[in-house]
Amino acid sequence: MSISTALNAALSGLAASSRMASTVANNVSNANTEGYGVRTVVTGSIIAGGDGVGTRVVAIERNSDPILTGNRRLADADLGRASAAADFFARLEQLLGTPEDGGSLAGRLDQFESSLVTAANSPESDAALNGVVFAADAVADRLNTVADGIQIARQEADAEINTAVTLINNTLVELESLNEQLVRTRGFGGNGNALLDQQQILVDRIAEYIPVREYRDQSGRLRLFSTDGVKLLDGNPATLEFSRSSIITPEMTVGVQLGDLTIDGSTIPMSGGEPGLTGGRLRALFDVRDTYAVDAQTKLDAVARDLAERFEAPALDPTRAPTDPGLFTDQGAITDPLNELGLSQRLSVNALVDPSRGGEVFRIRDGLGAAGPGQVGDATLLQGMSDALSNGRVTVSGGFSAAERSMTVLGGELLSVFSGERQFSETNQTFSAARQQGLLEAELEQGVNTDAELQRLILIEQIYQANARVIQVVNDMLEELQRSIG
Repeated sequence: MSISTALNAALSGLAASSRMASTVANNVSNANTEGYGVRTVVTGSIIAGGDGVGTRVVAIERNSDPILTGNRRLADADLGRASAAADFFARLEQLLGTPEDGGSLAGRLDQFESSLVTAANSPESDAALNGVVFAADAVADRLNTVADGIQIARQEADAEINTAVTLINNTLVELESLNEQLVRTRGFGGNGNALLDQQQILVDRIAEYIPVREYRDQSGRLRLFSTDGVKLLDGNPATLEFSRSSIITPEMTVGVQLGDLTIDGSTIPMSGGEPGLTGGRLRALFDVRDTYAVDAQTKLDAVARDLAERFEAPALDPTRAPTDPGLFTDQGAITDPLNELGLSQRLSVNALVDPSRGGEVFRIRDGLGAAGPGQVGDATLLQGMSDALSNGRVTVSGGFSAAERSMTVLGGELLSVFSGERQFSETNQTFSAARQQGLLEAELEQGVNTDAELQRLILIEQIYQANARVIQVVNDMLEELQRSIG
């Protein structure tokens, strides 16, 4: 090997060592940067005349594990789905209240039943009669509150869907812009690793809402699809469209009064036998709006109907005409089985017994059709009302079993159903969170290890010193040669 060859080899080693040291420093400084992929310098020999005459930097590679990242993103989507469901059912249970809570539906039914017993024992007491009206109104109010809460939950889910669609659309546009920059950068010989970091962050943003799979073509362009094959980014970003509803009522259904989801003009079914985009938070929000909340409303309406019909029995109050409402009304009218949807939101106590609306409390004792007070000691109607509340009755709608049950038992069963849904959804959420956290930790372990990077820096320093020593030796040799010639 000639002196010049040795010098060139050492110089190339210094240049490569400098690049490696710079890369290590960059890794360490980005140890906590979101989406950062560890960089590794790939070197190769400089070949001349069949021999290696130095080293060169071939590439700066960005380390990643596409399979691990893909599985973690699927876990992100699953956690988003589970969290949306768990949040809804926890909220629903809170609206109903627990049995020990006096303000819960079950608690107010108990108070209503107790007020009827008290009034039946003291039918002459206006205070006791007022207590019945107050307790009945509290039951109706709790049903109204829960029903309102269900519709608010639907409306909030609808609003979040709209926000998510905007976020996804904007993110897809950003991803395509990065695709263009990546192709240009690589076309000019750059590696584009920083652009890949940015794309990972953006894909992660979408993955919470839609389970995705990513691919790259030969030019490095990112292609993104949902796991069930819906194109999100393939040459051009897809356009998601959704129309938000400013208000939602029980009667509103998807595709008619409520907006559905379209992608590039094609409707994506988000419910039914073969729903699309299964598994992410976006789909779960549609489930909350169109399935979970609708089912909850159906059961609540069935309870409201059962309650009202117990006091509409013809034999209970002879003073009431068959077409007139009982103690509980559908906005002042008798309940109609064909108009059950939304009844829990409309249910109210009959104005005839409510002094605040011009009624008289004696009608609780003497009958809704009574023109004036009757015998103050007659507790027949009050006892009949108490029996109507406590007797077993089949709830004919809402998907309840055909077993007979009292009103308080029905209220407890409703809470039990919703509590069971909450426990099941929270179990799913816990499992999803544990799985997502495990995959995230495994992914982070492949990130920057500062201890390993500093150890690598020590090795690079030794390589640098060795090459510098070669240069020093060559320089000494050249000086000695000059002195010999001189």
